[in-house]
Amino acid sequence: MGMPVLDPQSRPFATTSSLPGGQDLLIGAGIGSVVGKLLVHQFEQRRGEELPPQRVRQIEAAWIAFGVTISFIRRVVFG
Repeated sequence: MGMPVLDPQSRPFATTSSLPGGQDLLIGAGIGSVVGKLLVHQFEQRRGEELPPQRVRQIEAAWIAFGVTISFIRRVVFG
């Protein structure tokens, strides 16, 4: 008994191409993450001090959620 061989044609794990909206999820999360990081950086530059790590995570999470939401809305409206 050796290791089981996985057939490349069988998909044991879900990929973004097999999930409805999976690609939208990744694109929205990526865009939201970049926007969140840019806004945190701008805010810190303006104030001259760093934000607490908890606040940075909150801001980035909010923008990631916003990006994902906009991606899904775009998919629903424009197909």
